[in-house]
Amino acid sequence: QPDLSKIAEEFVLKYPGSTVGDNVVLAAGDALMEQGKYDRASLSYQQLLAWFPTSAQAEEALYRLGLALDKLERKDSARIVYDNYFSRHPDGPHAPEVLIVTAGEALQVGRARDAINAYRTVNERFYYTSQAERARFDLARAYAAGGQLDSAIVHCQALLQKQRENLFRASDSLETLHLLGTLYQTKGERA
Repeated sequence: QPDLSKIAEEFVLKYPGSTVGDNVVLAAGDALMEQGKYDRASLSYQQLLAWFPTSAQAEEALYRLGLALDKLERKDSARIVYDNYFSRHPDGPHAPEVLIVTAGEALQVGRARDAINAYRTVNERFYYTSQAERARFDLARAYAAGGQLDSAIVHCQALLQKQRENLFRASDSLETLHLLGTLYQTKGERA
């Protein structure tokens, strides 16, 4: 198979004034991602960011660099890239997803407060998106993980009401009911 990142690099060097060089490098990174060559893909995205920092494709390359690093299990590096993405593009198309990923990772390592803040941000800033729907449920889980059972219960009850009003999928309501039951049980055990 041809070395796509090398081909992209040769293209950029051969046609330095080309208006499509950033697209070529992004496409090479995407093809490498599809092939499961995440390390090589991350290099392509880094090259795009270095060679074309003001390109319209730079925002997309930054997001995809985070995805590649995530696939490589380089969670700390991915988090730095995602934080960078969100600070540069707080209203970008991937901002809600970036926040949800970083919140989930924060929750996994016991940083419930960071997760709560990120889920709240998604819920408040991107309220009408599909990501916010998921973030509302995950926010209840983050409250519970942070020991804020009353907040988690109130949040679940409000979420159930919203699910009933908007005729959410039955599985969403069942998932929320299950969490609510678990919260009540945990609260009862602590009382």
